[in-house]
Order: sequence, then C-alpha cells, then structure tokens
Amino acid sequence: MRVLFTTLPAFGHASPLCALAVELDKQGHDVAWVAHDEIRHRIRPTHTPFFAIPGGARRTTTQRRRRALAAVREYFTDILPRAAHAMLPHIREAIANFEPDVVVVEQSCIAGSIAARLEDVPWVAVHVTPVLLLKPFDALPGIQTWMDQQVGQIHRAHGVEPLPWPMRSPTKTLIASSADFLGEQADVREEDLFVGALIDADANEIDPSHWLGPSPRIVVSLGTLTGDAGRAFLERAITGLAGLGSVLVLSSLDLPTPEGVRVEPWAPLPKLMPHVDALLTHGGQNTVTEALLHGVPMVVAPVQFDQPGVALRVSAVGAGEMLSYADATAEDIGAAMRTVLGDPTYRANAARIGATLGPGTVQAAAHIVASA
Repeated sequence: MRVLFTTLPAFGHASPLCALAVELDKQGHDVAWVAHDEIRHRIRPTHTPFFAIPGGARRTTTQRRRRALAAVREYFTDILPRAAHAMLPHIREAIANFEPDVVVVEQSCIAGSIAARLEDVPWVAVHVTPVLLLKPFDALPGIQTWMDQQVGQIHRAHGVEPLPWPMRSPTKTLIASSADFLGEQADVREEDLFVGALIDADANEIDPSHWLGPSPRIVVSLGTLTGDAGRAFLERAITGLAGLGSVLVLSSLDLPTPEGVRVEPWAPLPKLMPHVDALLTHGGQNTVTEALLHGVPMVVAPVQFDQPGVALRVSAVGAGEMLSYADATAEDIGAAMRTVLGDPTYRANAARIGATLGPGTVQAAAHIVASA
C-alpha cells in the first residue's frame, strides 16, 4: 500500500505522524511525505520520498507574541489560510506523482484534506492536539461559529464542501489520545477512533546518568515555542526547584546553574522519561503524553494554543498540578513540585492514564491500512 503524509511545518504536529510513517514502513508499505522543506531534517523515515514545499508558514512565539484571542484571530485569518493556499498545489502534485492509496493528514493541514478530495483519494485525519475536541471556545459566544466560517472560506475557495473545525475526515479520524485522558466532554463521533500515543518506539538504550543526577530527578522543558521569551519563567523555575533534587533544564538560553541544576540545549527526553521522577512542562501534547506513558507526574505551566486545555486535563485526571506561566513565582513552582513529588497518588494517576495510551502507533497503522 502507498501512503502519503502531510502536515503543517511544526514539528510538534509532525512528530506523531513520523511515528506512524516509521511503523507503516516497517510493515513493508510505501511511504512518502509532502511538507515544508524547513522540517525535512526532522522527518522520518529518512529514506522515504520527500516532496518539498518551499518557504515556511510557521510563526513561533519568538517571532510574534499575542494574547489568547488575538493569537486565535491571527491563526484563522492569516496562518491557516496562507498555509493552505501555498501548500495545496504542491500536495496535489505529490498525489499525482506518488499515486497514494490513502493520504494521512495532520488535523490542521487543511490543504491536505482539500487535495485528497480534489484528487479523489481516501484520506485519514490524525488529531495530534486532541484537546480541541473538548471545544475549549464554547464558553465564548460565537467563536466556534466564526472559526468554522473562516475554515469554510478556505474550502470554498477551492471548490470543496466546507468541514467544521477541528477538521475531521468523513472516512476516519484517528485521535492520538485516550477517552480516559480527554474525559466525557470530548466531541467524538462514531467514525473517530482513539488510538493512544503515537510515538516512535526506538529500542536504542541510553545511559540516564549522562543526563540525570541522583533522585529525585526533575526535568524542566518548555518545548520549542518559547525561546528567549521563556527566560523569566525558567529563571524563576530554577530558583524554586534548586535543592529539591537533581534538575535538568532543557534550554538553549544562558541560565543560572546553582548546585544540582544542569542546563542543556537538548536531551533525548522520550528515552529519559522512564528515569524521571517529575516534570515541569509547558503542556505540549507530545511531552505530556510521553510523561503519562511512563507514569511521570507533572507541574504544568501552559503558554498558549492547546496547552491550557492539556494542563486542565492533567489536573483533572490527578496526574499533576497546574500553574500560571505568567504569574507563578519561584515559591509557587517549588511548592507545586514538592506536592507532586511528595504525594504518590500523582504518579499512580499518571501511570493509570498512561496505561490507556498504548500501543497507539501499531493500532493507528492498522486503521490506516484498513482505510485504503
């Protein structure tokens, strides 16, 4: 079977699809990618055909910082339509050249769904930010309708029937989470399938002592979105966490390193997670999922996008505590970390939810094969 993957140029969105592509490749299927050239170096498997889309549509928070509703407005009136119109001809060309049996579309890649329908190829949507199914904007009158209208304009501009937001395939939509994590309020249809965590299970072992000191081992990770904007929070975090254990801070910034604190620009976090006692995170879906899979309790300080929703779910299932990214003091951060380290129910709840998230990649691959 021939499977074409496409995604917006954000590695947090591409990473779960990479896990799927690796699994399908292992099973002997022909896999290809069509995506922006700027993420080519992060795409796996590395030997598969890659149809490059020139330029980039991504705007990080280091480039533009917005308040929540202003960020939503920019996303729907600028980023999404600009990406869709630029990507569509390249995806259609990739479909014509690769002749896939099915196209796998990351949920925000509107051009992927339009191209598949215009070329009459089955397509499967993958929800990599599943908290959007909780309809986080329902409390704000008119916002969901407005988002649907903005996305509908993109579809109509290319002559296809509009799909509501968040985008789902009429054939099959795979949700990279579990019902236990999202809870009963999730807007899930009969065609939507919970498949759990989509993570590439690399079997290569590492020596955790190269990265982590003695227990309790605490990791601080704000993902790729904050850059220099995260400096103030990280400095407060280091002050609050110093003395609680061995602390690994993942950041490229020049930060203070009191005794017991280490700062590194990168570490193999998924492989370190089985050896971590607690995590301080921004609430990125991939990071949180990796922590849950290994029963790691969390303190979550969400920055933007879907992260507040993820943080609320971590708190709701009892796997961690939630703090304000903007307002949490060093004392607040230290107190929250002492709480999750000192109460074993946080770890137990994280492990309980983690047990519902696997083996997602193999399960999702089987659904894709069945969709062709």
